[in-house]
Amino acid sequence: MRLNKEHIFILLLAVVTFLIYSSSIRAPFIFDDNHMIVENVFIKSAKYFSEFFKGFVTSYPIPKGMCRPLLMLTFGFNYLQGGLSPIGYHIINILLHFLNACLLYFFLKFLNKSVPRGLIFIITLLFVVHPLNTEAVTYISSRSDLMVTFFIISGFFLYLKGKYTLSCLMYVPALLTKETGLVLPLLILGYGFCYRMNGFKSFKKNLGGKNISIYAGLVLITALWVIYRSTIFSSTPSIITRSYYSNILIQSAVTLLYLKLFIFPHPLNILHYISHLNSLGNPLVLISTLVVLSLILLIFIFRKRKPLISLGLIWFLICLLPKFYARLAFPAMEHHFYLPSVGIYIVLAVILNNLYLKRKKYFLYMGAGVISLFSLLTFLRNYEYKDAVLFWEISAKRNPKSGTIHNNLGLEYLRRGLNRKAEEEFKKGINLAERIESIINGKINLASIYTTQKKYTLAIELIEDCLNSRKLPPQGAYQTLGVIYMEMGKDKEAIEAWEKELKLYSGSTETYLNLGISYFNKGEIPKAKVLFQRATEIGPEHYAGYYGLAQVLEKESRVKEAINMYQAALTLNPTDPYSHYFLGAIYAELGDNKALYEFRKAIELKPDYAPAHNDLAVLYASMSPPNWELAKKHAQIAKSLGFEVSESFLALVGENISLLR
Repeated sequence: MRLNKEHIFILLLAVVTFLIYSSSIRAPFIFDDNHMIVENVFIKSAKYFSEFFKGFVTSYPIPKGMCRPLLMLTFGFNYLQGGLSPIGYHIINILLHFLNACLLYFFLKFLNKSVPRGLIFIITLLFVVHPLNTEAVTYISSRSDLMVTFFIISGFFLYLKGKYTLSCLMYVPALLTKETGLVLPLLILGYGFCYRMNGFKSFKKNLGGKNISIYAGLVLITALWVIYRSTIFSSTPSIITRSYYSNILIQSAVTLLYLKLFIFPHPLNILHYISHLNSLGNPLVLISTLVVLSLILLIFIFRKRKPLISLGLIWFLICLLPKFYARLAFPAMEHHFYLPSVGIYIVLAVILNNLYLKRKKYFLYMGAGVISLFSLLTFLRNYEYKDAVLFWEISAKRNPKSGTIHNNLGLEYLRRGLNRKAEEEFKKGINLAERIESIINGKINLASIYTTQKKYTLAIELIEDCLNSRKLPPQGAYQTLGVIYMEMGKDKEAIEAWEKELKLYSGSTETYLNLGISYFNKGEIPKAKVLFQRATEIGPEHYAGYYGLAQVLEKESRVKEAINMYQAALTLNPTDPYSHYFLGAIYAELGDNKALYEFRKAIELKPDYAPAHNDLAVLYASMSPPNWELAKKHAQIAKSLGFEVSESFLALVGENISLLR
């Protein structure tokens, strides 16, 4: 097949998209990715997938809430293909961004056939490389915006082509991906306002005739969705304290922020600071409100002369409308701009047309410069995502007033063992946070640090504050309290705390593991077995559950099954010396030469692990022929590390070495 211009355009879009976002392919899970993906039991087995259509989204920390079954199915697909490796998740997001770019190209081309294809390609390329879209593509959880944009543009495009049934069908997956799918009927009405309505009679005519089928279909689907969502998806109590009036003022300011970042995309951040706005007298509110009202006025001004500009402005404002109603916990996130931005590209296709035709050479130079600069900025922004600590450190510098950012930075420091830095960030987070959830998370994390510092009284006080702050104890509070008691040697209190955690939140892998270990150490093997099995079911990527099961199976003399469990643990965590050691011990009892490798590996990973040295010494002594020198070496190391090496064994080794000499 011979390539034409459009084939080349699409090929170039694909190349640029994947080159620009190649630096993000290994970016770790961040922020909401943890409860939507990493800690979400429901994506980890196909047996749970039907739950997404029954009102469940994430098992952590609140099992019910948003209506996004299609989004969650895609995460489930990613997990079944590659587990918790972020690569597959990023590839799907990048692919969706490319598909949206292709749709945008053909969409703009259809809307205004007089616009040169070269200009449409440049505008589409701007969409691909614009730094403001980075969050929507690289932040995995914002896949919902990528998907709903695909379905909305497709549904609207099909409506323009007169394929009303297919347009309605596209509305269904849009609603099942994200609640903002509700904007499609409004966009279609907006199109009718721009092109078909010139009074009440034309309004009635637009709603009748051939259009009655599309409107009836959209109304029916909307009604069914509302019934489905209200009956199946339970509503969670609102934790947002600001009023609707304040939210409207804030979102007006956010709209202005988006426009500013579209023109000058710096500084970019996952959470932008927006102060509480409650009065029209505030200068920011006044300016923002005037900007929004001006955009609405421009819709009426251009409606007859340049209806496509009016359509673009309508698209932009309608797609932002859900933010004015929904009192989001984080009102200014960049990925929320992804769908509304399509309206801006529609406007650009109109206002840049004359400039492109009259000054094409200069326009191309200018376009190449802007696209090159934006490509570099997007590449650099993606680089910031490559390391979680770097990402949150930059976020904290750009928005030092966010308690949520400081908490997330503290968590990353804690994971790296940088406890002092983590402690500082958690304290900042607690002092700055406006949301009770952020304060609670900060206190629970700070309590964990105090536990490692043996400041048990301070740690317990923090946990008690968390337990008293809400009617429903927050997830993780009893889990952390149990760890504190365990460190204090209060095993009974620790078990009681962990059992309370599981009664409230049955998806805590860490709590199942802690309880399993406690019961195993007490000799209550059947209880321990059930807990370890549950841990492997809800957290199949955690090696410790398999290790615990292997220990139980050894107690039950089910050797072959124990070997399989140790091997499963090592597949997930090949650097665990204990799994290597106990697997080696089984092989040694079976007379399997693999024991030598496992003992050596255990010592390599933990040189001061005395039991491994002792058992390796015995293994060397029992080999054919025996290696008495190595047996002596490892026996002496084991003894120097405090292990009670058999005196008779040491004597036997000494005698044989003497005979050799």
